[in-house]
Amino acid sequence: MIERPLLAGLLLGSLSACVIKDVGTLDDSAPASDDSAPSADCPTTIAADAEVVLDDASPFLTPGAMVWVCDGGDALVDGEGSTVWLEPGAQAVVNGQRSVVWARGGADLQVSGADVTIYHEADADVSVNGGGSVQELCADIVFSGGPASGC
Repeated sequence: MIERPLLAGLLLGSLSACVIKDVGTLDDSAPASDDSAPSADCPTTIAADAEVVLDDASPFLTPGAMVWVCDGGDALVDGEGSTVWLEPGAQAVVNGQRSVVWARGGADLQVSGADVTIYHEADADVSVNGGGSVQELCADIVFSGGPASGC
């Protein structure tokens, strides 16, 4: 099993739209699940006005974890293979090897680490601080199927 967001609408030629259809565990052998039920695979949610530090020693984040930062939330994510979603108004510092970050317009993001892929809208504030190969892709992003607790 591989944990990753399922993507639809990613046009490689123009990158005009990136749509996260669902968040969870991809397992072709598993029967279809009821999307209305909360899943153990849902991302950790950083609510508004929360200041959270997540690192590999924290019970909240292990390598490969998924973190959803809501409007007004502030997170430091230090985990290899992490996936991070930033809503407008969210702030995050991501230091993770082989991580993927999605930043909506109005999000404030600082990234370092090797092999990081950043998908962001044009009006997201993105700062890349050295550290290996970072691939930045500008796109319009639509989040759906977010965290069970919602933002």
